[in-house]
This record gives sequence, C-alpha cells and structure tokens, in this order.
Amino acid sequence: MPFNLGAAEVRDDLRNTLSTWVRELWETHGPRRAVPTGETGPDGEPLVDGVLDDLDLVPDMAAWLRRHPSWIEYHPAGGELVDEVGDTVERVRDPALFPLRGNDLR
Repeated sequence: MPFNLGAAEVRDDLRNTLSTWVRELWETHGPRRAVPTGETGPDGEPLVDGVLDDLDLVPDMAAWLRRHPSWIEYHPAGGELVDEVGDTVERVRDPALFPLRGNDLR
C-alpha cells in the first residue's frame, strides 16, 4: 500500500494543533483541583472531576473542543485558535493530497 507523505504530515499537523489548543484551554480554564465524584472506576480507583481525559485521537480532541465553546470564546487567543484549526482543516481537505488514480478519471 502506498504511503502518502503529504497526507501524513497534514494529519500530524492537525493532531498537534488540536492537542496544543486542548491543553492550553484546559490550563487556562480547567478546574484548579480534583473533586471526588463519589464513584469508582473499573480499576477500583475513585473517580475525580478536574482531570483532563487522555485524548489521543483527533476525533476525541475535536469533540472536546466542541464541548467547550465558551472557553474558546473567552480565551485571549480564541480567534487565533479558530484560525489555526480552520487553516489546518482546509489543508486536510486539499484535493492535492489525494490525487485521482488513472482508473478514477472519467
């Protein structure tokens, strides 16, 4: 299977952009201390609110950002966040990254 280096670079850029902004928003607006929920997790450990979930996948990071629109709005660099994410998404959608194959031409 051929490897598309351009697509891989854009994927990495998108992941980096989203993870940077998730971390920045969390550090700016997130809870300042862990709060026990009174529940326990599958491992028997107490569940706490105030801990940033492990977000390794792009869809998880995008969903997290969608759940925090007011944090984006009130962040001093919220406009920069919107611009950076928008620019990166435009690069993801660039048809030059996914050229047509010979049998796809009609």
